[in-house]
Amino acid sequence: MRVCLIAPHPGNESSTLEHSLRQLVHSKEGMRLEILPGGPSFLEGIRLNRPDVLVIQKPTSSQCLSLFDPAFDMEMACLLAVKEEDCEQFAPFARRHLLWFVPVNPSLEELKLAFCGLAACREREFCWRHQVAALQQRLADRIVIERAKGILVQRLGISEEEAYNRLRVSSRRQRRQIKDIAQSLLDAQVLLVPDSNGLIQDDIRDDCPLTGGNHSHS
Repeated sequence: MRVCLIAPHPGNESSTLEHSLRQLVHSKEGMRLEILPGGPSFLEGIRLNRPDVLVIQKPTSSQCLSLFDPAFDMEMACLLAVKEEDCEQFAPFARRHLLWFVPVNPSLEELKLAFCGLAACREREFCWRHQVAALQQRLADRIVIERAKGILVQRLGISEEEAYNRLRVSSRRQRRQIKDIAQSLLDAQVLLVPDSNGLIQDDIRDDCPLTGGNHSHS
């Protein structure tokens, strides 16, 4: 795990957060710590290090706005070291992003607990994203199947149930998923229906030497 600390004064030996982080990294095999300044170029430092967990000591609102801007386009878990009275201004970010809080000067135990909480949040978000992706794929597959059913209904004059049964039988015979059979039917339909924009005819004309396409003749 790559951990990156953004600190106002990196390398400050009196920083309890930095000291606790170094202890944590030392006790965890496979964990690596990078410490970067929190100046204007901190985003570039994050891009170069690509951390799994980003720790920001005394973050500013502008830092969070830059970090969570969609244009930044980096997914990582964030741990903000803030005072209790400052949590409220960062609450909107915590509602939308993978974010956890820790005291400004945490002990090693507090830091370990914060990482445990952050790890649980990461796992939960991963499950949510997996479920959303699965639902989106199911919806996309259903749209393809419904369109294929519509083609069969229109061309063969059969019911939707009979159209679906034909797709299912073809799926069993070919040992392919129904969505793949449906997609093949949609692809074939493109060749059978005249293109309203004339694009297909233009492509055929360009590829055929007898219709004046750009081909050399011997």
